[in-house]
Amino acid sequence: ALIRDIIQPRAQRLEASKHAAYTHFRQGSSPSSSNPRPHQAPQFRQQHSFATPTEFEAPKSQMAPTEKQLNLVKKLWAQQQEWGNITEDSPIPSERIATREAISEFIDELIGGPSPQQVKLMVSLARRRKIGIPAEALEKKAGAAAWIDSIMNGADSDIPF
Repeated sequence: ALIRDIIQPRAQRLEASKHAAYTHFRQGSSPSSSNPRPHQAPQFRQQHSFATPTEFEAPKSQMAPTEKQLNLVKKLWAQQQEWGNITEDSPIPSERIATREAISEFIDELIGGPSPQQVKLMVSLARRRKIGIPAEALEKKAGAAAWIDSIMNGADSDIPF
């Protein structure tokens, strides 16, 4: 749910900026009768040239992790060391924090399974709908969040994970 809360507003902003850019450039290239200030459009384009992020953004598997993600990993790694799950001098595996996708999986492993609140919610939803809870939802926090979201949004219980 936390990841969804971060990604969803970003996606909405991207869509809004793409729409604004499309509308602006469409007006700039249209006949002067529909554009009240055609002489300003080329000047604006020269000063504010930009590409839409979705066209030039690398796939998530190739993107570098963010500072927030790295700080979270450091905190979780220190917590695991305190608990004795790993030795004090063990470094964080560099291949596990090379990309955003890898670091997301690594954080999921460090955090462990779903929270007690998520488990209670999953059980109550499953009982109400008389369905089973997929193993993926019980293994990972992100899997639990995805399953809960899919059920709350009215999707069928046989959602492939």
